[in-house]
Amino acid sequence: MLSYKKITIISACCFVVTIIFGFVAYEPIFEYAIRDQISLHRRNFVRQFYLKYPIPLDFRVNFFNVSNPDEVENGGVPVLSEVGPYCYDLYKERIDVEDNEAEDSLTYTPYDIYLFNQERSGNLSQDDYVTIIHPLVVFLNDALGFLFPEKSIFLTAKVRDILFDGMLINCTSRDFTAMAVCTQIRTKIPGIQFESKDYLKYALLGQQNGTLPTRITVLRGIKESENLGKLVAVDNVTKSDFWSNEECNEYKGTDGWIFPPFSGRLKTIWMHATTLCQNIHADFVGPATSNGFAVNKYYSDFQNICTNCSLQEPCLPEGLIDVTKCLTAPIYISLPHFLRSDESLIRGVKGLNPDTESHITRILLEGTLSLPMEAQIRLQFNFPVQPVKKITIMQNVSEVIHPVLWVEMGVVLNGWFLRMIKTFFYFLTALEVMKYISLVASLLGTAYGGYHLYKNKKLYSFKENIQTALRRRNIMKKVYLKIPMPLDFRVYFFNITNPSEVQNGELPVVKEVGPYCYDAFKEKIDVLENEGEDSLTYTPYETYFFNQDKSGRLTADDYVTVLHPLIVGIVNTVSRDSPPLLPIVDRAIKSIFKDPQNIYITTKVRDFLFDGMTINCKVQDFSATAVCTQLKAQIPGLIEIEKNVYKFSILGPRNGTLPNRYKVFRGMKKWHELGRLVEVNHEKESTVWSTKKCNRFRGTDGWIFPPFIDKEVGFWTYSSDLCRNMHLVFVEETSFHGVPAEKYYADLGDMSSNPDEKCYCPKTCLPKGMMDLTRCMGVPIYATLPHFLRVDKEVRRTVRGLKPITDEHIVRVIIQPLLGTPLEAQKRMQFNLPIQPVKKISLMKTLPQALHPIFWIEEAIVLEGPLFKMIKVVFVALKVFDVVKYCLLAVCLAFVAFGSYLCYKERKQKKQAVTPVSKTASTEHLLKSEQNAFEENKKIEDYIKNDEKIGKF
Repeated sequence: MLSYKKITIISACCFVVTIIFGFVAYEPIFEYAIRDQISLHRRNFVRQFYLKYPIPLDFRVNFFNVSNPDEVENGGVPVLSEVGPYCYDLYKERIDVEDNEAEDSLTYTPYDIYLFNQERSGNLSQDDYVTIIHPLVVFLNDALGFLFPEKSIFLTAKVRDILFDGMLINCTSRDFTAMAVCTQIRTKIPGIQFESKDYLKYALLGQQNGTLPTRITVLRGIKESENLGKLVAVDNVTKSDFWSNEECNEYKGTDGWIFPPFSGRLKTIWMHATTLCQNIHADFVGPATSNGFAVNKYYSDFQNICTNCSLQEPCLPEGLIDVTKCLTAPIYISLPHFLRSDESLIRGVKGLNPDTESHITRILLEGTLSLPMEAQIRLQFNFPVQPVKKITIMQNVSEVIHPVLWVEMGVVLNGWFLRMIKTFFYFLTALEVMKYISLVASLLGTAYGGYHLYKNKKLYSFKENIQTALRRRNIMKKVYLKIPMPLDFRVYFFNITNPSEVQNGELPVVKEVGPYCYDAFKEKIDVLENEGEDSLTYTPYETYFFNQDKSGRLTADDYVTVLHPLIVGIVNTVSRDSPPLLPIVDRAIKSIFKDPQNIYITTKVRDFLFDGMTINCKVQDFSATAVCTQLKAQIPGLIEIEKNVYKFSILGPRNGTLPNRYKVFRGMKKWHELGRLVEVNHEKESTVWSTKKCNRFRGTDGWIFPPFIDKEVGFWTYSSDLCRNMHLVFVEETSFHGVPAEKYYADLGDMSSNPDEKCYCPKTCLPKGMMDLTRCMGVPIYATLPHFLRVDKEVRRTVRGLKPITDEHIVRVIIQPLLGTPLEAQKRMQFNLPIQPVKKISLMKTLPQALHPIFWIEEAIVLEGPLFKMIKVVFVALKVFDVVKYCLLAVCLAFVAFGSYLCYKERKQKKQAVTPVSKTASTEHLLKSEQNAFEENKKIEDYIKNDEKIGKF
């Protein structure tokens, strides 16, 4: 326990440290740290964010639909109506990155992908038709009638064709003028797509989608942080040649995606827009907030552009930029709805409603890190239209700047990056607060910190012995290697109720039958430990026993009618890999399976799951012999009971076999790596999928987890049944028999829309919530959650009788996050086969198109017994500690009050007079004896001296 002297020394030290580091050196140290971290250094998180934006940008397109095209061609004023927004997910990435250490520069190629987002587009579709002025009208002179038979300067086309897929240009005409114009289109218009020799396609944004247009070089800001992101070259050219003013040709500012730290303190920030070949400035407007952050708001427009940089004399009207030379097309750029543009432009058309907040280009810049917390870049594309006497349909048009469409590229910072920034500023706020209260905290924190030290020491001791590492003495290791109680393994079948109707093309109607309950005993054998790498290697061993008590009236001898996995699986495999062999398979099915009448099998539960269904390959037919040979070679777990007679079961290969070897970290050296999967069958990553990212093992083996789980991040496990990583996401806080816990869910994701899951796609991506296990299990079967929970609604419509319920059919884990101990878990998975009409298979000619469920399983465990009691005791002790903490505080206050009272009472008594001590009779007698007989006895003398002292006292 610290003495008062030590407390005083500590307090004085805290005071000195606070003055030096909290006030004198705080600002310089802080600025140095920021400039060091906010750069494009390979080790910095900012670089990862810069090279690949972690979330798709919100790209929106709004068209100006022309309501009166005929009137415009006869000199009328265009009447426009805005149609949109058509929303796209814009994925931006910088590839082929090269660093130049000497120049402190980074060179990259921007790579953009646009994907239509139907959900955010609402009722709008890419197949909507809009009427706009024809983008190629400038080239249309006398060849108009040949190239575009509609003979109009306006175009009515689908949104997808105008933007990305391309509008058809017919160059089959042998007319000289048309041929000349087609030649010009092929050579001068960027982004022309060649459908064939005489048919071309042109899309406004097609050349930006998935292309590699240019190389850009920026400074990394490592040597000089104020140059971070500064644009220095485009395609190895250090300045442009588009403008008449030499100053305008010099690149000014950044590339618009990153800014030097503390740029938010500037009144004006500069960027170079490569798509416009123009330096753009944004001016400070005022303070604002974004996601709880104080930010500076900047607006950017095109005012005063002509004064500085222009291609035309005289200047264009205010608010317009001529980008003809930059884009090699006669296009004028403005803000949407001619915001902040010359009023003559707005009067030239009808239907525009400029609004600053909706149409301005704006950036919300955080002042310290200079990160764009929110940004909307908005541009409007316009075509100049004027009467042309030699073109019939353009003789009477009025001169006007005609809007075609406007785009918005928006981003709002969120996700993990925003959380990291919030953490940073929370940390700064904490530092500001701490430097003012450190003196008080140094006095009071000693007692409070001692209490918490004791509390954490007890908890750490518990973690060390129970949970946080697979030590030889730990209880958790014993439980991990051999679970002391059986897991509850349940099987539910989808019994078909209309097999005849399905054969005739109707949708399957299924009825759930179950659960058939089994006790699953799991242990890990052949355990090897490597002290050097802190790892443990084992082989999982599982055995299953039917539990009649839990199954109730159901028995393993019940008959169920389900989809025949062999017949449908064989046909699906051959249809996918070798369609010409289907006639052979058709004859083989009739021979091997005794001419079945439908695609279903009625069998006992025990035979379907574990004991095996009989496959009789005692046939002389060539086709049947060939198919049997393939079955023996490709189906895992096939058992030969006699010559050419086999047994096949769904789960039999899992029962009492030794399939794989796993290596995990023990967590003794690094507690956060407890249980992390390192190898499977001596391989450090899988070879099942197409990319290294999906083949990499992530998280634990699913049976143990490290402590201190962060609910914002969740946790990962590797599923050997699916050959993939599963992410468990926090759902809610809960309680498990009095122990605080958290609930997590997992599903199969959406490989059709999630770029991170594209590598799980077979040849084409499956709909949401589905997983093709062909590569993983060697058999053509699809996995989903039970009852098609969280599966695409179009797939759910192909089967009737399913009732998905989240809490009953989701993969769920209830975990104690502080210790990382699973208190309750349910792993659920449904197995399905696709069916469809196959003309060359007589049994499957008239089948419907459906994903047919067969059965689903649940593997559940609930923590109980001595281990749970030990965990509960710890949390009861923690509650007691909290109570004791406040009791001790109350006792201390009582002692302080009592001590104050005693001090007050003592001080009051000292003020009163002191009464002198009078001599007693015995004292008089002793003094008299001393005077008369001093030398009689030494003993009496000593006694007298002693009694004198008493009298004086």
